[in-house]
Amino acid sequence: MTEEAATAKRLFDGERWSEAALGLYRVYKGETGDDPGNRQMAQYHLAIALYRLKFYQASYGIFSEIADKPNHLKFNETLLWLSKLATQLPEPADIIERVGKYTSDAIARFKNPQQIDLYWQLNYLLGRYKYAIASTKKPSSFSAASTRNRNISCRRSSSPASPSCSCTAPFPRCRPFSGWSP
Repeated sequence: MTEEAATAKRLFDGERWSEAALGLYRVYKGETGDDPGNRQMAQYHLAIALYRLKFYQASYGIFSEIADKPNHLKFNETLLWLSKLATQLPEPADIIERVGKYTSDAIARFKNPQQIDLYWQLNYLLGRYKYAIASTKKPSSFSAASTRNRNISCRRSSSPASPSCSCTAPFPRCRPFSGWSP
């Protein structure tokens, strides 16, 4: 570890976030000649420092890079910070997609009395990710034969103000329940 990296780490440990962030950024970008392991550690600590400075979007950008690399030294620890960012950033930040890179086993680490709320939040985010993935997948066996014998109609609106079309595919009729009496 170079002297600059050690100084940045001391500043980080002393909670001098802005000064630490400047030094950690230099280490992370390779300007100090540190090895890849120290650069990964600096990247992780830089993301935390930015979070502490309330630069949530910048922090998310770095944590997102880490979450994209399962072999990163701090890949598992990043999950905790992603969950914290989920409460700080708006939904379009795609945190759900980043949490989706983790397994249920990684989330299960948080199933303890001290972190049970975090555990449920991560499960919720992972469930949302899986739902989004499932709803975007098209059936692999879809063919023209699967739509055969269906009464499907499509009408195009003739109004120039509403150029959309309206499609209907009726569901099979339900039989009334006949075994119940008041």
